[in-house]
This record gives sequence, structure tokens and C-alpha cells, in this order.
Amino acid sequence: MQTKDFYTVTEISSAIALLFSENFSGLIKVKGEISGLNASPSNHWYFSIKDNDTLLNGVCWKFRTSSLKFVPKNGDEVFCYGKLKTYAGRSSYQLDVEKFEPFGQGDLALKLLELKEKFLKEGLFNEAHKKKLPFLPKKIGVITSPTGAVFHDILKTLEAIYPSHVVLYPVPVQGVGAGEKIAKAIKDFNEMNNVDVIIVARGGGSLEDLWEFNSEVVVRAVFDSKIPVVSGVGHETDTTLIDYVADERALTPTKAAMAVVPNIVNLRNNINSLSIRLNNAINQIISHNELKLKALKINDLSYTLDIKQQKLNDLSDKMAMIMKQRLELANNRIKNTDGKLEFMINHSFQKNKDKLKRLSELLESYSYKNVLTRGFVMIKDENENPLTSIKQINKDDKIAIHFKDGKAIADISSVISG
Repeated sequence: MQTKDFYTVTEISSAIALLFSENFSGLIKVKGEISGLNASPSNHWYFSIKDNDTLLNGVCWKFRTSSLKFVPKNGDEVFCYGKLKTYAGRSSYQLDVEKFEPFGQGDLALKLLELKEKFLKEGLFNEAHKKKLPFLPKKIGVITSPTGAVFHDILKTLEAIYPSHVVLYPVPVQGVGAGEKIAKAIKDFNEMNNVDVIIVARGGGSLEDLWEFNSEVVVRAVFDSKIPVVSGVGHETDTTLIDYVADERALTPTKAAMAVVPNIVNLRNNINSLSIRLNNAINQIISHNELKLKALKINDLSYTLDIKQQKLNDLSDKMAMIMKQRLELANNRIKNTDGKLEFMINHSFQKNKDKLKRLSELLESYSYKNVLTRGFVMIKDENENPLTSIKQINKDDKIAIHFKDGKAIADISSVISG
């Protein structure tokens, strides 16, 4: 540019634009942190790329945003690939970005995103495919390295909260070929069908260290497993694709062990609470019927006592059925853990059943049929209604006189009161 006494604004802006085009022609790669990312209503993205001291405006147009393999978010450190555009009319410039790439992970991170997107489209991560974990697994399969601290931590955790039968399937947990061996372990457990739940676990590490747990062969093996799978891979901040497909994800191997079994102390407390509630319910029923028994009028020894006897028998049968059902439920929940509760409940049931039997025998002793055995008779009219007063009888009536072993029919020739 020739030296002049003055320059127009257009001349300055055009000169700057020329410098840009000469020094930054074609596609360039810019490293920085995404800031102020904002999508317009038409889905153009506007943002800044910053480092410690400077901001560079950037834009990604709608026709590119829909096909990006990696979608950045605010705070991500990235490589931006694009062309530097100048706008002489505004004396401004910005980077017209064509694609983004995460800094420090490159192709591996992009491959992870591609696999995740692929599995999402196939529905491998859908909640509908998740299997429920067994409440009390008899055997727990563990797929991990036999030499690391992970397996020791799992055993220690299970011993503390619920001692269990553990079957180890030793595998390498990183390196070439580890994914195939992990997948084979899952398939072998399914073929042998010798465990109720499977834990796949390893300690934390970098993306490269944990890569085998992102491999397609492992993800598909977990999805195809008929046995529920719990992932316990890495530390709390680590996430792998096996976490999305597993029936349950635990943040650490230790928490994976805690996820597959109940706490035995809490379980026993719940059982004891259930036992107390059951005994209280039985005692309330017995007390209620004792009060009803005391309220009966002993001199009404005919039809009423028969009905009450039948109701008490029905109640006894119903209680026995309820007790049997509740005992079966309790036994199923504490099977293979503790037989103490079963003895307590059976003892309590037998005790209360004996008490009911005594009450039943007492009722039976009050039956009018027992009174007949002592020389008394029951007099009824011809419709079999009990006669308890001379006022109920008239001359020429027919009456039935009931003895302990039969009855006699009599005609009334006269009635004498008094």
C-alpha cells in the first residue's frame, strides 16, 4: 500500500482483509475453549473461541450443525477447523467453522461418540430392555482381573454386608483382545447358567485404559445376556458404554457389590418387624373374639351358640390360611439366611392355635346338647321353635320333647300356669 497523507475507512478495511486472505487462506485449525455457544432460531451456532487472553468469534452454519460428528458445549477445549472470514464493511472477522474435534482425545473420542450414537439408534440403551436384579442371589459371577485390588474389594464388601458365593471369571481388563475375553466371559456364564447376577468390574483409568469396555463386542454381549449384568467400571467420574447397556450401573466396583445384595442387618430388622406385626395382629384377633365370647348370654344355649361355633371354626380356618400364606412369604424372604424366625413364628402360631382350640372346646361345653345328657329335655313347638314359657302353649297344641337320643311328640290336654 502506498504512503498517503490519509486513508479512507474503506481503504484500511480492505487492506486488513487482504492481509487476512494472504496469511490465512484455506482451512485452518484453531485450538481454544468454547464460550457463549448460542443457537439461533434458524439453528446457526454463534460462539467464541478463547484462550487465556483473547476471544475469537466463530460461527457454524445450519447446514453443517446437523451433520457434526462431535457436538461441543460451553467449556469444552476443542480444535476448530474452518476458514477465517473478514467483513470489510464492519472491520470485523470471525472463524467459519466446518467441524469440531475434542482436544487431547482426538480420534478415540470421536470413535466413542460414533459408537454411542450407533447403539442409541439400535435401542441397546433403552430402559425397556433392563432386567431386574434378583433380591437374594445364590451365586454372584464376577468378571475382572484376578490380581488387582478390585476383586479383593468386591469380596470384602460382600463379606461385610451379605456373605455370598462368588464365582470369579478371570480376564484382562485392558489391552488388545481384552474386550473379546470379557465378552466371552459373559457368554460363558450364560451358557453355564451357574450364577444369578454378573458384575463386570475394573478400576479407574484414562479413556485408552477403559477402551475395551466401550468395544462393540462387550456392549452386545451385555445386551444379549439373559443374566442381569451390573457394571462397576472405573471411578465415579468415568463413564463407558457398558454403563449405558448394563441392567444397572454402579459408580465403583465396591458399589457394584453393594448393588447386587441386600444388607443382612437391614434384612433381619425388617423380618423382626414383620414378625412383631404378625404376632400383634394374631393377638388382636384372639382378644376381639374373647370379648365377644364373654358377651354371650350363657342361658341362650340353642341356636345362637351353634352359629357362633360355626363362625369361630370359620375364623380359625381363615387364620390358619392367613398364617400359612404369611409364613410362606416370610420363609421365601429369609431362605438360606436364618432359620430362627421360622421357629419363632411356628412356635407363636402353635401357641395361639392351642389357645383357639381351648376356646372352641369351651364353647362346645356350653351347647344345649350337652345339657340334654344330664337328664334335661328341650321342648319345641311343631315348627321346631324352642318353648321357654308355659304362656307359649295352648290346649290341643302338639309339642316335641327332645331327649339326648331322640324326641317324642305329645298333645297338650290341659295347661296349668303357676
